[in-house]
Amino acid sequence: MLASATAHIVSDIVTSSLDFEWRPVLQGAAVTAVCGTVAVLAFGRPGWLFPASVLGGATAGLRGGYYSQSATNGFVGVGLGLLAMLPALFAFRATYLTAFPRAGSGAVEFVFLGSIGAMADLALRGPMMLFLGYISGALVARVKTAPEASPRRG
Repeated sequence: MLASATAHIVSDIVTSSLDFEWRPVLQGAAVTAVCGTVAVLAFGRPGWLFPASVLGGATAGLRGGYYSQSATNGFVGVGLGLLAMLPALFAFRATYLTAFPRAGSGAVEFVFLGSIGAMADLALRGPMMLFLGYISGALVARVKTAPEASPRRG
């Protein structure tokens, strides 16, 4: 009897969920994907993916309600935006890496180098982008819930 009661309590404690809202997450993902795609394909600057993730996380945080999980919305929104940006990363890395003379110009090399380059972008830039989306969503939530006037100002 004690074992079944303990198992029931432990199962209630361990269960967790990722609480987010779809509308702000999709809007943050759209901002991340559009800004990131423009940064990569139009300007050729993959380092600008970091400001794109800050904008996406802040958008997801701003579009949520007063009591919404803004930081989680930013995290999930940037993650979805990063996945939506995968074809743009593939195209950029395939064209950039096949520009070297030793890389070859065949279709197999194009697909191989593009997929390896896109996966490397996801592995190297992805965690930092998710972190920046989470932090920007949290900062937006902090600013949204701040009091109108500081008690120090009088």
